[in-house]
Amino acid sequence: MSQQELSALLEFEHVQTISQIENGERQVKAWELARISSVLHTSINELLKEDALAEPVVLWREQPENNYQKIETEFLHLSHNYHLVEKLSGIRPKSRLRPAEISGEELGYREAAELAVEVGKTMNLGRVPATSLTKVLEEDFGVKIFYREELSGSAASAVGDFGQAILMNSSESPWRRNYNFAHELFHLLTWNVMPPERLRREKELKDRFERLANSFASCLLLPAECVLSAFAERLKERKISYADLVEIAREFDVSTEALLWRLVNLRQIDAEDVRKVLADPAFRDVDRSTMPDKWWKPKDLSDRYVRLCFLCFQKGQLSRAKLAELIGVSLAELRGKVKALEQQPSEAALSIA
Repeated sequence: MSQQELSALLEFEHVQTISQIENGERQVKAWELARISSVLHTSINELLKEDALAEPVVLWREQPENNYQKIETEFLHLSHNYHLVEKLSGIRPKSRLRPAEISGEELGYREAAELAVEVGKTMNLGRVPATSLTKVLEEDFGVKIFYREELSGSAASAVGDFGQAILMNSSESPWRRNYNFAHELFHLLTWNVMPPERLRREKELKDRFERLANSFASCLLLPAECVLSAFAERLKERKISYADLVEIAREFDVSTEALLWRLVNLRQIDAEDVRKVLADPAFRDVDRSTMPDKWWKPKDLSDRYVRLCFLCFQKGQLSRAKLAELIGVSLAELRGKVKALEQQPSEAALSIA
């Protein structure tokens, strides 16, 4: 049952009321609880049970052909571990993602673009959102981030009692990963208005939401005003060099293809011209020539997760064996890491010259 259907059955005026209740942002009145119990054919006691949580769900951008269930299990296990060390350390994110306040059926390209602008401002992502998006998602909004090498599924997102999480293919280019993070963010924001279970069942709907997620990612990572300014600065006699196009893409930390299609969306160039440029070997040569300087591959476990694990160990909340398990190393490998940690001063300070 969709949120819109449930909202109608409960005679709520706004569909987002369901999202607010699910996220603990609104108190449920006694008569509402009774009606929810009746509509869902369950007891009030079951609704109030703290452990009556839905099973976590993983939404793939492209589901891997092999071993996807094993990958999902490992992803969810890591997410639960991350949640555990957050609770033990007492270090929680400053805020959390605010769900989109619109029904899935009403969500179109204009709404996706408006949501991107709102998110950019709310997260204070600045002129070049890609440079800070991952850090802001994880440290400020508590999205748990993990990487996996050679992940054929490109990216996945999940929601459960641990919160929200993203699994990313570490083998892809940094620019592709930035785009995928923004893409998965859209799914997390619209998780309640368009549940993954429904997207799995309805292919046409899934395809539509994938296109909306792409549009959201483009608008978020390439803010219209900033991109138009960068483009205008390099435009000479209504022409722009391949080198300048690549430079703009690198400036915003996105792929050249993402930039070109964003410029089409902003009505600066034609789609046919983009196809010609992308097919031109000379353009590809210019594009590739900048890649070695920027290429980097992240570790499977984020720095924040590892820091929290070590913090819990220092506070005596984790044994050495548990710490080794959580960060995926042997006890022998852990010995050197702990020794280096213990040699650090207990109080660090920044010296100002």
